Amino acid sequence: MRTTTPNSSAIEKAWYSTDTKILTVQFKNNKGYLYAGVPNAIFTRFQKAHSKGRYFAKHIRNVYPSQRDVFSIAVDGALRTANSIG
Repeated sequence: MRTTTPNSSAIEKAWYSTDTKILTVQFKNNKGYLYAGVPNAIFTRFQKAHSKGRYFAKHIRNVYPSQRDVFSIAVDGALRTANSIG
């Protein structure tokens, strides 16, 4: 598993599995998505890109099949509940 913490206004962290070719992206708004079939070279270029957000938008989002990360859905729901209580 390879991890990157980009200097980005939108992306909090990204994890990449070389075994499954799944890229998990956690955004600063606590939403996360899994992207399937991402080649290792694309993740490496993403890590090296000057603007991670622009590279992500052009070369990953809407290019590879994605689904919302179940863990981020749970975190998002918990944060909403905590905010509504407190």
